[in-house]
Amino acid sequence: MAGYFTFDWLYARSLFRFLEELCDMYVTQAMTSILGGLAMFLVPLFSNKYLVFSILLVNGIANGIFETVSYVVIGNAWREKVGNYMQMLFASFGIGGLLAPAVMRQFQLPMPEEALENPDIYLNLFKPEEVQIKYPFFGVAIASGAVGIAFLFYHEHMNNNNNVERKDQESGKQQEQKMEQDAKKDEISSCKIAISVAWVGMLGHLGFGMQLVFGTFAQAYGVKSSLRMDKKDAALIATTYWIFLSASHICFILFTLIANEKILTIICTSMLSIGVIICFTLASTFEVCYWLVAMCLGLGFGPLFIVAYADLEKYFHLTGKHASCICIVFVLGESIHVPIVGEFMEEYPDLFLYYCATLGTLFVTVFISFPYVCKLLFGDREDSTPLQRNKSHQAFSS
Repeated sequence: MAGYFTFDWLYARSLFRFLEELCDMYVTQAMTSILGGLAMFLVPLFSNKYLVFSILLVNGIANGIFETVSYVVIGNAWREKVGNYMQMLFASFGIGGLLAPAVMRQFQLPMPEEALENPDIYLNLFKPEEVQIKYPFFGVAIASGAVGIAFLFYHEHMNNNNNVERKDQESGKQQEQKMEQDAKKDEISSCKIAISVAWVGMLGHLGFGMQLVFGTFAQAYGVKSSLRMDKKDAALIATTYWIFLSASHICFILFTLIANEKILTIICTSMLSIGVIICFTLASTFEVCYWLVAMCLGLGFGPLFIVAYADLEKYFHLTGKHASCICIVFVLGESIHVPIVGEFMEEYPDLFLYYCATLGTLFVTVFISFPYVCKLLFGDREDSTPLQRNKSHQAFSS
């Protein structure tokens, strides 16, 4: 099942690379949001699992394209200042992940004890009109459709306001784009860009792999390991992790108003490193240390991937192709590591902590080395992006 839905997200990221050349970004966002909403609306209306899987495939492709386009749109709008706006985007993802289970729980039917032993009889315990789980699907579908319609109105508004200006400047824009591309080709080779994009992609692969592994198996480990936690307390471990992960994005945005981003990055890296060390040493023995791991991993990892992603924008402009390549690599991390941990979770639960700690260690190593890799590839930041853009504008002006 996980592999099935991973395929549609990977396919979506690949498909976006072609759509980028054909459609306006806002139109793409509108169409994929509406399509995803329509698919979500249809899911609870059918009982054939193959038909449901096919509809979810369409939903996954639409959502994958929508998410990737969002990265590009935010990058185009804010360029070097994209960091905090990406933090807002990822904070919204985390908040949605926290709210969804709480909302869904209100519509779930009770599970009798006899159904736990024989799940097949569960389908015969309730009448169709008693099943309420379809309403959250309808709610998400309506919200997704409304977002898509809003993007269409925004696109039309922009067209009406800028239609004359666009016609007047069309030839000038084409010339400017060509000169900017020529200037970038002269100063930054595609090989250097590919290495830096792959580095950030690997950072996302390790980080999001660790995030999903911990979020998926944190409760199971607390129950099955030597800690022998109560199921409700173990469930709170995963909830705590997601809360601190979402809060880390919001706190990072607020503290950038009063503190230097480098200091905040060092603090986050230190928190993640502390969580990794505890994960390797004490978390399997003391329950309080397990709680600390959930807090430190959530607070530490949250903003760091976005910091690296935003740093690339300070060296060269990230296009849809760059964003889709990065997304493909980190989605692979989300899909590969969870099945691996699931294989040994039942018999060797303690390996879960070591696996998370290993991913965290590799993430910290790749993240710390990232600025040095960029300096090696592009030189000092002060001599890189401004110089490129100045040359491009000077060439256009002349």
